[in-house]
Amino acid sequence: MKYFAVIIAILALLPQDEATSIDDFNTTVSALSEIKLSLELYKKNIPEEESLRLAAVMNAAQQTGIDVLIAAIDNWEDKQCKEILLKKAKVIMKMINEVLTKCFEENEPRWVTYAYQINQLITVGKDVEAKADFLKDYCSNSTDGLETCLNENVLFLMRMVAAYQKLAGEVRIKVQADVGMGFMLTGACLQRVTEDIFTEIRNRIDDNEVVECLTATGAPQLIESASLMKRSSFF
Repeated sequence: MKYFAVIIAILALLPQDEATSIDDFNTTVSALSEIKLSLELYKKNIPEEESLRLAAVMNAAQQTGIDVLIAAIDNWEDKQCKEILLKKAKVIMKMINEVLTKCFEENEPRWVTYAYQINQLITVGKDVEAKADFLKDYCSNSTDGLETCLNENVLFLMRMVAAYQKLAGEVRIKVQADVGMGFMLTGACLQRVTEDIFTEIRNRIDDNEVVECLTATGAPQLIESASLMKRSSFF
């Protein structure tokens, strides 16, 4: 029943004392054009918008990883391990980036899966526009006259446009829901690996000196302390 609300909204834009079926027709066609244009812009802009959001989250996650690494090394009591970790900091940071990037790869925003549906809706809009053009041409040549002919058929067109707007709104909701879910899963993954970032590194890095330092007595507690302190600024 939602599309009836759209019809009422369209009619509300018309001067009630002077509204004609031609006014109704023109307003409906204008609304149709705006819905289709909005979908086209949505399809064009959302990849860039989501890419920028992902980049911002990724940069923040990387900075958190760097902060945890620096905080842990700064407070390392074993001088030899501290020197080793400082020396291997670039390698360790590379591992941190790989761990964090994996979270993004596993939870790639799924709005792209709706690109086909958006394209379909744009095509539907073009089809409805073609029907509107046909209706206007047909009524222009009607023996009943343009006004009378449109009066008999414009409500059908308005219902089509209202239904079209409903579908456009639904696909946007689905896209945003999936995008939101993707970010939520990514955030959960980032929090999980940041909580135990050095364990992730220890399991991946092929460097015995670093592994020994990361498994030394007291190291896990030191790393956990640095992680809790630094990741709060991100999460």
